[in-house]
Amino acid sequence: MVIIRQLKFNEWIRPLKLSAQILEHTQQPQKSMLLLKLPLSLLILKIYDSETLYVAEDEEKIIGICLAQIKEKQLLIEGTAIDQEYRRRGVSNKLKKAVEKKATQLGATTSLTIIEPENTPAIRMAKKQGYHESKKDKTYEKKLSS
Repeated sequence: MVIIRQLKFNEWIRPLKLSAQILEHTQQPQKSMLLLKLPLSLLILKIYDSETLYVAEDEEKIIGICLAQIKEKQLLIEGTAIDQEYRRRGVSNKLKKAVEKKATQLGATTSLTIIEPENTPAIRMAKKQGYHESKKDKTYEKKLSS
């Protein structure tokens, strides 16, 4: 049974492979921080608020992660990664819903995610989850309900 929960501070090593998958595919400015050669766990702790970092777990194995942060009442979902064995089972949707719920509690009113144009599976999934293309390049947006 898949459980969605916040990532605990001391667990960074467990979803390292999934976190690296996100950073490998994102064009966010934080990617340049990888050039500093910081350990990935330290890099992620510096960038993200632990309140908006969620994992999906199946029998104590972390099978998915969602990296997000809140800036000026906007939730910015920088990426989700799901273990290949668990894809197409709704895990990403559950992760995003949990992060959106927490962001709403913290005062966020909209959610943004940046998706590269060639990532058509992620674009289709975002649209299914209620996101629509915004005026900013590569950005998909959704109003959060309170």
